[in-house]
Amino acid sequence: TLLHIAVLQNDIPMVRSFTEKFAIGYSFSSHYYNQWKNTYTSEEWRSVINDKINSIRAKSTGEKSSYSKHQDYWLLNEIGPIYIEENMFDQLLALVQRQTDLETILNYHEHLYKLYPAELMKLYSSLLDQHAESANKRNAYQRLMDIVFVIFKDIPSGRETLLAQMLHWKMIYRHRPAMMDELTNILDKINAQGE
Repeated sequence: TLLHIAVLQNDIPMVRSFTEKFAIGYSFSSHYYNQWKNTYTSEEWRSVINDKINSIRAKSTGEKSSYSKHQDYWLLNEIGPIYIEENMFDQLLALVQRQTDLETILNYHEHLYKLYPAELMKLYSSLLDQHAESANKRNAYQRLMDIVFVIFKDIPSGRETLLAQMLHWKMIYRHRPAMMDELTNILDKINAQGE
């Protein structure tokens, strides 16, 4: 490939060009990202990556941007992996907090739950209620309970809130037998873990 030839010829500008495109062109690649990063000194890299982040932000807010309707989601997908690689978790959290889709937020759960349990619980609480309200089939109830269990396991400070939510769901959705089954299953699973 051309990248391989550029590496063999020690053509740093070409290596940078190819690895940047491969790292964040169509989908994020940690391998190419780190290869791109390693062509710079630490000081150079800070400037390069800040310029790149600013460029991506500008692209999302420009006049002719086709991303404006879903700007927060697009920004998270484009910049989120960079924030993870650079350990910029405050900035990642700020983008995640602007999301309205539970599944999208869960994609970043493993990177954030240890650092920001209270902030994530605040997000999760209302989104779990929305999911509970809109779920109408057993597989949707099972997915909801799988999510609840992950959060319960990962964020001990949120357990009381989650238990209260599940008891609330048992009361308001008592006419949904499949949901009642799944709630009973998860509560049994939680109780079994506590023993």
